[in-house]
Amino acid sequence: MRTVAEALRMIIMITDLHDLNMYAEALAEFEGYDPCVTAILGGGGNSVALRLENGEVLKVGTDELAPDVGDRFFLPEDGGDPIDVPILARGTRILNDCYKIRYFIQPEVQPASEAAFADFIGRINKTRYRMREPFIDNVGLYDGRVMLIDPWAVGVWPRP
Repeated sequence: MRTVAEALRMIIMITDLHDLNMYAEALAEFEGYDPCVTAILGGGGNSVALRLENGEVLKVGTDELAPDVGDRFFLPEDGGDPIDVPILARGTRILNDCYKIRYFIQPEVQPASEAAFADFIGRINKTRYRMREPFIDNVGLYDGRVMLIDPWAVGVWPRP
């Protein structure tokens, strides 16, 4: 197992999208919160994902999480279920008085089936949201339901 800073410095696959050394420096002294990382899950354009020893997933990046993430729901006639996997914690670390490194923590999910993903897309298309990135890896099975794990994979439609 590694610390968050050590794990971030090991990632080589997405260095063109993220300044991982800067992330590691910002999170190196996490104010008494220094969980061990058991796996590097990967990343995309908005964040890098690390599995923590307690099974939760830490996501680190520079993009700000919209305030409604975690409070987005399907229509009542479609069950009124949450769209997003819960956000357990979120925060910002400031590096060198200018760089904002943002992080959030979600529970780990299980992979969704193709059929469940198709149902999710159908349900979300009835809301004011649309999938910007309609990939099965952006959702997961949590608490018996398919939910969004990438908060940036959907956007409001039509745009205001």
